[in-house]
Amino acid sequence: MLRSSSSPGSIGTAFTWESAHADILSVVESGPASRDPGDSTRIEGYASLSLPDRSVAENRTVRCPIVFPGEAREGEVYDRVCVVFHGLNERSWDKYWEWARAIADRSRCATVLFPIAFHMDRSPPSWANFGMMRGVSKARIARYPGLRQSSMVNAAISERLDENPGRFYISGLMAARDLGDLIASIRSGKVAGIGPEARLGFFGYSIGAFFLQCLCLAERRFADSGRRFLFCGGPHLSAMTPVSKYIIDSRAHERIMEFWVTDLGTQLRRDEKLAALVDTPEGRAYCAMADPRHPQGDRRSVFSDGATRVAGLASDTVMPMAAVLDFFRGTDVEPTIFDLPSACTHVAPFDALGGEAADDAFERLFDAVAEHLFA
Repeated sequence: MLRSSSSPGSIGTAFTWESAHADILSVVESGPASRDPGDSTRIEGYASLSLPDRSVAENRTVRCPIVFPGEAREGEVYDRVCVVFHGLNERSWDKYWEWARAIADRSRCATVLFPIAFHMDRSPPSWANFGMMRGVSKARIARYPGLRQSSMVNAAISERLDENPGRFYISGLMAARDLGDLIASIRSGKVAGIGPEARLGFFGYSIGAFFLQCLCLAERRFADSGRRFLFCGGPHLSAMTPVSKYIIDSRAHERIMEFWVTDLGTQLRRDEKLAALVDTPEGRAYCAMADPRHPQGDRRSVFSDGATRVAGLASDTVMPMAAVLDFFRGTDVEPTIFDLPSACTHVAPFDALGGEAADDAFERLFDAVAEHLFA
């Protein structure tokens, strides 16, 4: 069922529907089991992760908040729309409201915030419950000596990816098909405030940039559907270093690298259902983005059509700029590099402690986004 509803404050509306693609999740038969039933907090934490992926009700509901320009008039319909994709392991749109307003105001467009599967409000509240997840983090630290950057913030996603690294691709595949449904709804005039012929633009941050790159490689029609701006993203998966208390812990990262980079052939031979989903345009594109040793298809030509622009931080340790530059070598993309104070990190690119330099970078970035997406 499709519906539009009011959002708090002056944000605008939220377009909501029930995903038709939950069947994809049947590849993952069950959630992580409780491996160390110690105190009650630990048991409770693991219990909240034990539900089979297909049975997570929150994930089946896709809710896309929409931000309109500040001077928007009631009933106004926009002929431009920018879809924004967030980073890995995010549960709140808080830092994105200012970004979305900046895009909407500068571009005179509607800005849609799109949630990747099992992120934002597409996951159970318990996964973001620090009391529950503290127990999961403690259990992981005890289970894996030398574990780095485990926290109650990343415990849920780390445990899930550790138990089954296939989830990293499957959640993206579900999100890709949900995005197709969103675009189809726009084209059929079902999204309030957005015209059916609206020009599309895309803004991807962090893993959202990776998601956009996969979509462009999977389907040329998507690559031609609108310009895209990648921020704090761009390299192959194997060149990312997302080990952070805010993203994933070191064990989860190791499992992803083992599965999708160093041992992919063996893993797919063990799992026929997953292999069938990888043997698709989306799967081949994802594998190309996972590591340059996998077949790359027409990667360089896709990113040499003038539709892609990239910006990032010189000091980014999650998406290292050297890796971003290496990915786009041989294309017409020349990444913009912001050299900001140390307070400005991948997780908080425009931290207030960055002062005027951060403020200036914010203005320059979103001026460039508006100029590029709808020029």
